[in-house]
Amino acid sequence: VALPAAAAAAAEAEASREAAGVEREAKERVDAASGALSAAKATSRALENGISERETARAATQKEYDGTFILRFQKRGQLKDEVSRLKKEIKEEAKKLEKADKAVEQASTAFDKQKAYADKQQQVASKLRADAAAAGEKSLAAATKKADSAVADAKKQAAAAVKAAEGKAKALLKEADSLQAKADKLR
Repeated sequence: VALPAAAAAAAEAEASREAAGVEREAKERVDAASGALSAAKATSRALENGISERETARAATQKEYDGTFILRFQKRGQLKDEVSRLKKEIKEEAKKLEKADKAVEQASTAFDKQKAYADKQQQVASKLRADAAAAGEKSLAAATKKADSAVADAKKQAAAAVKAAEGKAKALLKEADSLQAKADKLR
């Protein structure tokens, strides 16, 4: 019984290692997807902050332009150029933000898929452990049954041997009694 128990324990340990490997691989995939999602969100936030800063600067420059005397051509020209440059940068950053938002969406979808995959792998790992435990119990039960059967057979054989020995002993006692009787007659 000890040998099958050890084999069952070894099988359970192997299944546990395999299950841990499955769980580790799934966790690594989720962590990678989570990192990609965080990076995409950080890029998106940085672009939003850049656009906000440029909008603020453009509004301030536009206000200064509007408040500048109309005959100050050079200053108004510089301010107008600055407003145009800021509008162009805002437009470029808005395009980048749109792409970044798409990247966030894709990363979010990938994260959700990896999370679902990890959940499925967790179920697989649990099943591996349960199957190994069940197989171990089944193996142990079969070994116990076999051992019990061997013990029962040994008891039967021992009982038969005792009965045969008792029969021989009886026959020998009978023979000894008859020889004793003959010896007593001869005296």
